[in-house]
Amino acid sequence: MKISIKRLIIWFAFLGTLIMTFSVLHNSDFAKIYSPAVANAMTMADRILFKVSSVIIYIMIGFGLFVELDYGGLKEKLPLFKTRKLAHHIAAWAIIIVTAIILSNVSASAMSPQFKKAYNEYNKTRIAEMKKKK
Repeated sequence: MKISIKRLIIWFAFLGTLIMTFSVLHNSDFAKIYSPAVANAMTMADRILFKVSSVIIYIMIGFGLFVELDYGGLKEKLPLFKTRKLAHHIAAWAIIIVTAIILSNVSASAMSPQFKKAYNEYNKTRIAEMKKKK
């Protein structure tokens, strides 16, 4: 059985997206990642929506890679993937990535105003700190 380098690379990328998906779902300590103020502003719904908005991106990219691997004949059923033209593949990946970003932002927009405010303040202070270091 001959294994192509392209399929091997796609498999590693697919496994990488699976690993990233499960690492995002891991119970994170938001106080260590961001700040105690951000962690205190988060409700349980905010934590779930924060993780869902990240997981959606990895799931959509994993779906695209799974289609590229062509198990179950899924590639033949999707018009942009079944052709060998590069422009069609680029269009298919653009659709996948744009859809992932839109779905991620939809779930992120449902977060509480307190969390959004604390998160934006945290980002502003981080940007100010980075500018001082330059």
